[in-house]
Parts: sequence; structure tokens; C-alpha cells
Amino acid sequence: MKQEITFYLALFFQRLHYVTALVLLGLAGGLYLAFNLPAIWRAEARLVIEAAQIPGELAASTVQAGPVEILAVIRGQILTRENLLQIASRFAVYADAADLPDDQKAADMVERIVMDLPPSVTPGTSPFVQVSFDAPDPEMSAAVTNLLVDQILEQNTRLRNTVAAQTLEFFQSEVKRLDGELAAQGDKILQFQEAHKDALPTSLDYQRSRQTTLQERLSQ
Repeated sequence: MKQEITFYLALFFQRLHYVTALVLLGLAGGLYLAFNLPAIWRAEARLVIEAAQIPGELAASTVQAGPVEILAVIRGQILTRENLLQIASRFAVYADAADLPDDQKAADMVERIVMDLPPSVTPGTSPFVQVSFDAPDPEMSAAVTNLLVDQILEQNTRLRNTVAAQTLEFFQSEVKRLDGELAAQGDKILQFQEAHKDALPTSLDYQRSRQTTLQERLSQ
């Protein structure tokens, strides 16, 4: 065993110049890339996406979406081709590549934008969502990230209002339906009372008083 170790050490030292050359070559390549590749800046923001606070027992028949589903919908709305091109044009993201086709711009914007969805959410809690944008300078990265946060909050508010309006419409339709059923039951009760007014318990005291009066008259 000791002889094998000695053999491998001797072999390593015999080829040490090759190993040194490879290490220096890799180090030189890394330094070249580090100093010549363009810098990438990333501004990050963290926010909470909440679902509409409508108790499930009150609106069991309405669709109740969780925070993850809501964020997935918002993400799809923000990452549309039209919105991405508007953001790129507003902040001159591709000022140095004006001839780049719009489809490639939109695809590159999708790669630059990060909206991390939580892998799992504990029931009853709201997830933290991390939003960021990669840009060649910090000002652009921060500006686009802030715009993305504003759009997420705006879309979230719009979805919450839509869910609240749909739930209100559901409640109004339920009230109208129950009012109709209550009125129909009231008519049935009234018809039954009219048909059996002499046999109902509500008229029992009156009938007894009439009976007593007639008995007194008969006795007289």
C-alpha cells in the first residue's frame, strides 16, 4: 500500500508542470471572463399576495382561489408579449440592440424577470413572493423591478375586487331566490289557514268561549 502511494506521488510530481499549466490556464480564462463580460445587476423585491378575505362557509358555492393560483394568474398577465415590449421600450432596455426582433426581445425579457412562486403554501398563510429583474445597470434594474411590483399589486387588487363583486352578485341572487321561496311558503300558509280556520289551534280559545256562551244561553 505504501509503495502504491509513493508511486502515485512520484507520478504526480513528474506531471506537476502539466497540472500547473492547466490551473493557470483556467485561472486566466476566468479572469478574462470576469473583466470582459458585461456586468449584470439584479434588484429584488419581496411582497405578499393575499386572496380575497371571504369566509368559505358564507360563499361555499363561489370559486375560492388561493394565493398561489392568484399569483400564477397575475404572472401570466404581466408576462404577456405586449406588456413586456412596453416595459422594454419605456426603460430602453434594448437601446443598444434596436434591430432586435420583438419576439426575441419578449423572450429575453422573460429570462430577465424572476417571479419566484413558493413550492408549497401552508393553509391559512400568505406566501412571500420574490420579484427581480436583471439589467446592465442598477438604476434600470431597480426601476423595472419597482414597475413589476406595482403591476403585481394592481392586478392583485383588480382580482380581489372581481372576486368580491362576484360573491356579492351571488349573495344578491341567493337573497332574491330565498325571498321568492319565502313568499311562496307564506301564500301556502295563508291558504291553509283560510281553508282550516275553524280547526286550527289559533282559534281554539275563541271556539271555547263561543261554546261557553252558547251553553249559558241554552241553560237560560
